[in-house]
Amino acid sequence: MGFSEKLFQWGVQRLLPREGVPKLERVPIGEIRRIGILSNTALGDTLFSTPLFREVKRAFPDREVVGILHPVTGIPFRNNPNLDQVLFYNGKKGSFWRGVQTLRRAQLDLLLIAHSNEPEATPVGVLGGVKYILKAPNLQNRFNRWHTNPPIGPVEGHHGIFTRLQLLRFLGVEPKECRPELFLEAEVRERVR
Repeated sequence: MGFSEKLFQWGVQRLLPREGVPKLERVPIGEIRRIGILSNTALGDTLFSTPLFREVKRAFPDREVVGILHPVTGIPFRNNPNLDQVLFYNGKKGSFWRGVQTLRRAQLDLLLIAHSNEPEATPVGVLGGVKYILKAPNLQNRFNRWHTNPPIGPVEGHHGIFTRLQLLRFLGVEPKECRPELFLEAEVRERVR
């Protein structure tokens, strides 16, 4: 870890509340109106987050589900019918405060960190005003005291999709399907044809 990264991490940790948050086995879903799903790394990582998009929307069709995706790799997912809104945040230090503002404007009650990098992901949620933040895996995560879920590791011997789907148990949801999906625009399909 370079000096600038250490300095950024030190500064961000000073902005977060010292006490962290209480760990819950179940998020009080009655308090939740808007659910954000953060997946802002590579294209494949976001594709592997699509089962989480689908399962959250299936379980909570009356709640607004917002995807917070990378401005480039998130473009193919802006037509996903399981996302009511797509916002863009690249997850980089240089865009950190823009990410905080994006989350503040979104007024999310719950943030599921499906795939994003620290030291940006959790602090963006905390400083963005999100009350409940879930992340898996977060066992070795230095920011896990600000995660609503207790520390959990990856699902050993299984694809990363199953690690992401672990977040559903804190919402009282049993996943029905783990298949990734991509919804291409008609124009793109025609060009490929």
